[in-house]
Amino acid sequence: MDYGLDTHKLMLHPQRVTDWLVGKQIAPLLVEICPIGRCNHRCIFCAYNYTDYKGDSLEYIKMLGVLLDMGKMGVKAIDWDTEGEPLLHPRLPEFINFAKYSGIDSAVETNGVLLTEDFMKKCGHNLTYIKVSVDAACNETHYKLHRGGKKDWEKVIKNTANAVKLNTGCAIGIQMVLLKENEDEVQKLSEIAKEIGVDWFVVKPFSVHPFQDSSKVTMGDINKIKDIPGVTVREQTFGRLFQERDYPVCYGVNFISNIDCFGNVTVCNTLTRNEKYNLGNIYKESFKDIWERRPREFDIKECKREVCRMDKQNLYLWQLKNPSKHVNFI
Repeated sequence: MDYGLDTHKLMLHPQRVTDWLVGKQIAPLLVEICPIGRCNHRCIFCAYNYTDYKGDSLEYIKMLGVLLDMGKMGVKAIDWDTEGEPLLHPRLPEFINFAKYSGIDSAVETNGVLLTEDFMKKCGHNLTYIKVSVDAACNETHYKLHRGGKKDWEKVIKNTANAVKLNTGCAIGIQMVLLKENEDEVQKLSEIAKEIGVDWFVVKPFSVHPFQDSSKVTMGDINKIKDIPGVTVREQTFGRLFQERDYPVCYGVNFISNIDCFGNVTVCNTLTRNEKYNLGNIYKESFKDIWERRPREFDIKECKREVCRMDKQNLYLWQLKNPSKHVNFI
């Protein structure tokens, strides 16, 4: 099955894109929400290590209202992830269930330590997918990279296998950030992924966040792993790492939004905890009002990230706004 792990899906939302092209007010398709700004791991490659993981957690009643409003606006999906470990929020299952009630799909990215049977039974049926960041094929490497518990890798693999067995209808995938420390474990992890029956195993590059401390990180070699069977390597994304952007502005800010653990709405997740780019706060005004005063385009020079998640979307949107010559010769 094709999960579109190394591409974008904006072309599957032609009406929303058309409305944007003609200047109509549109809702974001996707909102990334950080339910809690704390984490039980200290990954050496974490993009948010500059926050020191000293974050708040989103209030239950407030979030129910926000989710209801988002559904009415036309938001299609929520990623529960970004700066903390989302499963640390005790009411995350309720958020996920209420999002579904409001007409919004949900996905979770987790380190898997708290991916328990109880969690899956509470909300697995209302999740579209779970992405488990495993990043290693043994306890030793996992501990070196994630800096959590010394036996957390075993727990994560067991939890992931159990989640698959529960068969709630939620797709479950394993993710690895390719580093020097784990590049020789891709083969083994692919075998483990196949054995426990996950829906995909994807390997992605390490991309430096402009604010993070990346001094302990050495990128892995894609040439060592790209032909390993059972592995989806994000080759397009790897290929973009050292290329200049093909567009001067980000139009992706019209299709995605971000809410941090304090309720701040920011231009995008790369700029989380940066006051300059805060658009407003959901505890003080509605998400709709904040969203509607967003910048309609954003200078790429302000971002300073090698590759962001909206890169492919921006390539597509830039071409729509600035078509090449002879477009009828398809």
